[in-house]
Amino acid sequence: MMLDISREDFLPVLQRVTGIVEKKYVLPILEFVLIETEGNFLRLTTTDGEIEVIANKELTNQPESDMAFAVPAHKLLNICKSFSNNAVIQLDHNEETNKVVVKSGKSRFTLSSYNKMDFPCRLEEGLENPDFQMPANFIKDALDRTAFAMAVNDARYYLNGVLFDAKQDGLNVVATDGHRLAWVKLPMALNVEESVQSIVPRKTALELNKRLAEAGSDSISVYLNKKFIRFEMQGVTLTSKLIDGRYPDYATVVPNLENCSYRLSVQTQALSQALKRAAIMTQEKFKTVRMALENNVLKIIAQFEGEEAEESIDVEYDKEPLEIGFNVSYLSDTTNVIDTSEVELAFRDVGSATLFIPSGESNYTYVVMPVRL
Repeated sequence: MMLDISREDFLPVLQRVTGIVEKKYVLPILEFVLIETEGNFLRLTTTDGEIEVIANKELTNQPESDMAFAVPAHKLLNICKSFSNNAVIQLDHNEETNKVVVKSGKSRFTLSSYNKMDFPCRLEEGLENPDFQMPANFIKDALDRTAFAMAVNDARYYLNGVLFDAKQDGLNVVATDGHRLAWVKLPMALNVEESVQSIVPRKTALELNKRLAEAGSDSISVYLNKKFIRFEMQGVTLTSKLIDGRYPDYATVVPNLENCSYRLSVQTQALSQALKRAAIMTQEKFKTVRMALENNVLKIIAQFEGEEAEESIDVEYDKEPLEIGFNVSYLSDTTNVIDTSEVELAFRDVGSATLFIPSGESNYTYVVMPVRL
């Protein structure tokens, strides 16, 4: 069985599916990409057992063929990248020897292969009808503004991902690691009878964000059940197992503005730059800074081994002096995703969570917990 295809047609499709493939697996087949042709359609599939990515492409001016075989994903990708832009790539599969010969011009590579029956079965065939549709750039924007707050290898496994909370009035995208929280609301009517919560694993969320960047403003379909989630966009389908766990009640973490005795607005860029400079003088392990408020001035102070950095920002503040400690990385991560000119800070006291509200953006909410000084 043989496939002739231009590098221009083949490489982008291959790149869409290889992002989830690791270099070392206990099961070698997971390092492979399944290549299938059916008539004039090309389909590439990869999986790591938890996530599955399928990319499709209609082939024009190509003879119809029906074939299926799996080859090492990263080796094939690097081979195709090495060919010139206008190269024609030939893949010749020999079922008897389980070898695939990849040729272009005077270059020839022989790769090991598996038959389709050896490749893992598709994840959750039962996802038949989409639960809702939404512009890809809406979900991408939500992930861009929340993914930073996901936990990394936390023992509380349900925090190692992003929550997709679908309600009738919209989609809530939430991430928290227990020290900070990011929450984006995407208001729109969704065809769901009741709230459906899905904890999307970290790897899935990051891979999805790459695919959403390619989809732009195109509408994507989202399929849900208790164990799986599927995102279907033009030419690409991403299916993932969900994290089995109960996500924290994120709404209760957000301070009630009516109970916040202290509120002030700060220029976002000035705050972000001051935090970046102050971080230079923090201890590598703890990254603690003091935010001191007094007489219409917000000071950000970092001290370590007798050295100090102090940044001053003009604000409207006429209450009693106070100081709050924060992890400067958590503050910087938050201000980095806020693109409004001002951000409002609100908190009840120096020991309570601080609320960050981008000016004029009621659908974006951020919470950072203080640290002891």
